[in-house]
Amino acid sequence: MVMAKFKDYSTEQGELIPMYLSKWIPNDHLVRLISDIVDQLL
Repeated sequence: MVMAKFKDYSTEQGELIPMYLSKWIPNDHLVRLISDIVDQLL
């Protein structure tokens, strides 16, 4: 049986991809306005 090979990691490593995509989008970005409008329509 072949054992799975995992990449080395550090417990001190931060997250590679933010849990919330909104962390990547600036507060004044147009997509936030569009998102608010769509939320109001639904």
